[in-house]
Amino acid sequence: MIYPLTIYGIAQLAPNQGKGETILVNGKVVGYQKLGQKFDNLNYFWGCPSAVDCNAAGSAGSNKGPNNEEYLALVQKELTPF
Repeated sequence: MIYPLTIYGIAQLAPNQGKGETILVNGKVVGYQKLGQKFDNLNYFWGCPSAVDCNAAGSAGSNKGPNNEEYLALVQKELTPF
């Protein structure tokens, strides 16, 4: 109980009380900023490989293990500087 309450208390000090930065279209929340973004610029830290190319509209797992050649090629491409 102590840990979740501590994190909740700290979040209350953050902008928007830790609820994230919403994207509004015609007054309706349609998503969140800085969530599930694809990092394709050298100025940013590398994001995790995504089976859905960081598309927030869908969620999927690739189920590809560390011995899968296609997955290894994807990861190597992500690690290679532009």
